[in-house]
Amino acid sequence: MSGSTPILGLRYPTIGDTIDAASFANLAADIDAQMSVIDGLRLLNTQRARVYSQCFNQAVVFNTSTNLLYTQNNWVLPASFHNTSVNPDQFVAPVNGLYLAMCFVSGAGLPTTATQSFAGITVNAAQVQSVSRDKQGGITWFRDMEPKGLLRLNAGDVVRCFVNWQGTGVATFSSSMYILQLAYL
Repeated sequence: MSGSTPILGLRYPTIGDTIDAASFANLAADIDAQMSVIDGLRLLNTQRARVYSQCFNQAVVFNTSTNLLYTQNNWVLPASFHNTSVNPDQFVAPVNGLYLAMCFVSGAGLPTTATQSFAGITVNAAQVQSVSRDKQGGITWFRDMEPKGLLRLNAGDVVRCFVNWQGTGVATFSSSMYILQLAYL
């Protein structure tokens, strides 16, 4: 068989070729081989790492950067990405890749006084994304904060979300963390 498709390389007969059982067997074998590759890619895409976890009413002392403790997983794949009982502040990248990380933080309980609050995302303890919110005059609650970003992570990199606020007393915060692997690198 003298012809083949340009991308998949499937062999097929062209004008002047003798078409016999071997021609069909070759074409069928080429198709089967490419379907195995396609099935593997499909499975790989459905198995991308992802996690959605929540933190509820965590007390945070003023002027102290505090990693939020995510104690409820709504979904996580693979299980090693996040453990709610061992290091609940850590999300450990299972494979090298490009990830979208989003941390939604809300003030749940009010401190005595507050002048500023901010939240951020760290990778291996280095701050990579942050959002700062100043307290507006007369408002007695913190605005929602949403640090997010694209992160190039290696397997084993640790991602955390932290919060810090300025003022007096103790504030409580609730949060949701989403991390989705976008591509393998």
